[in-house]
Amino acid sequence: MELKDILGLFDKDIDYELSNEATPLYQSTALAAMKDVLSKLESPDQAWEKMEKRRTELLLPESKTQELISSMVMQALGGPLEETNKFAKVNNEAAVVENLKEALEAKTALISILTKSGWDAFGDFDKTFCDPWDRQSANGFLRSDERIKMYKIFLNRTVLKSKDGSITDEMHDTILQIKGLLGISDDQAEVEARAAFGPEVQSACLRATSEIVADYTPQLAGIMKKQIDEVMAKYRLSESFLRELGATYYAKAVAQISAKAPGGIPTTSMNEALEALQLMFKVDKADTYPAHMEYFGSVYKRSIVEAMGSTGVIRPELKDSLAKLRDRLGVREQDTKQLFLDAIEDKFVPMVEWINSEMERTMLNQKQLSQRRGRDMGEDMFQSGKVADVSRRFSLASSFGSYSSLTT
Repeated sequence: MELKDILGLFDKDIDYELSNEATPLYQSTALAAMKDVLSKLESPDQAWEKMEKRRTELLLPESKTQELISSMVMQALGGPLEETNKFAKVNNEAAVVENLKEALEAKTALISILTKSGWDAFGDFDKTFCDPWDRQSANGFLRSDERIKMYKIFLNRTVLKSKDGSITDEMHDTILQIKGLLGISDDQAEVEARAAFGPEVQSACLRATSEIVADYTPQLAGIMKKQIDEVMAKYRLSESFLRELGATYYAKAVAQISAKAPGGIPTTSMNEALEALQLMFKVDKADTYPAHMEYFGSVYKRSIVEAMGSTGVIRPELKDSLAKLRDRLGVREQDTKQLFLDAIEDKFVPMVEWINSEMERTMLNQKQLSQRRGRDMGEDMFQSGKVADVSRRFSLASSFGSYSSLTT
């Protein structure tokens, strides 16, 4: 301090010079201490005492050492990950798993050291040191595909080596730690889990669909549901995955039932089978409507046309029957409105076209009719000029008027 006063230096100048000279010396001591901990030559407590003693000797303030320790933690952890990546490139899966476990041990040891510092910034280790988008982080030197490959190897081999092929609580916790260490996002972890264990879920869903559609009983549905739930729990798969997958198999079940239903209308037992599959696959009711519309919509439309009969008017008692049929087919009311309009079009367009054709034939002479239709219409049978011809024309005109009022 006396020299500072003699030379007329400011505090910030002194801090800069001390930091510049002392930093390499402190880094050397701290990095060696961390490596001793990773090699299990020293405990975290001993390493921290050594680091603190050296910091005090070099007159480094705590605020200056935080960034230094962060950098050294990333170096200490990056080494094991780099070694792991070498084994992953040559597909040495056993070595990849072992090295990742060693990296986890290193992470635990480093957390123990950092805990001694009391710095809140180190509370979320993965976020602070394992951000894959930060090139200076512990895994920042790894490409995305390299990190994903290591995670995939660890996930598959961990389950493969388990006693019953299930992910235990301990295994699940380890997988989550590896996920954080490698900077794998939640979405990517879900993708890998689906790819690894999805086929077994698919097999269970397909078996449930086939057997329940073929011969539904509540007891059978209970057995199939239990099997699917066990597979989902076995691999800790998300409910959203089952829902997405189940929607596909539910649609297949609707198609199969539509093909075997009498007249295309499912029986009570068939509807119960579909309800069981909906619950089993955890499919929302709203997600079932598209499949029902696709396979049962034509049945409802045909029933509307039949209910219209020759007059085009649906009697009140038939309206109630159509409503019950709609519920039985599992079609939404808003969808049936469009089916109703389509049915009216199918019913009345040919009728109106025929009336127009007859009106033209009776109201126009042969030449006019030929010009309008663009072809020879033959001999005009209504050119005699008799009153009967006129009355016939007025009769058809009246018929056209009655049909027009019916359609409107």
